[in-house]
Amino acid sequence: MADVEKVDFNYADADKHEFEMAELYSYTEEPDFATNQVCFEEAAKAHGFEKWTSLSRTQQMSFVVSIQDDLEVTEKERRIKAIQALLYLAQGVYGECRSREHMYEVSRECVLLYLELGLYTSLVQLLAMEVENSATALMALRKPAVSITDSKELR
Repeated sequence: MADVEKVDFNYADADKHEFEMAELYSYTEEPDFATNQVCFEEAAKAHGFEKWTSLSRTQQMSFVVSIQDDLEVTEKERRIKAIQALLYLAQGVYGECRSREHMYEVSRECVLLYLELGLYTSLVQLLAMEVENSATALMALRKPAVSITDSKELR
């Protein structure tokens, strides 16, 4: 076997969490943060509470399972609102947190809760469904190059 030239590569290419998150989100998605929060607050009100951080773990689980059920309804707007409420939680419930560290902690707890409840699989299935959605496909045919910023559903 021939000698393979070694490539000088730094596998520890990671920055602080806040900088990595800033790189993940583009400026076009900034208004979505407020929309996500509103969707969460509407769902919370419908479930009889105001603050996520005041709920017990059991109450949090019950709420997430209820929202997870909304991911399977046929009404697209209801599914989108459920996704946005879940995204607000995964982003750390920034409207309730007293510091960035607290927000990161809440975000981590929510993501772990999602994994525990099997929500990851539901979200992947929903994403696949939206990608295959005929309306999304028709929109893609009209544009020469479609990016994720063109579709709220795909984001």
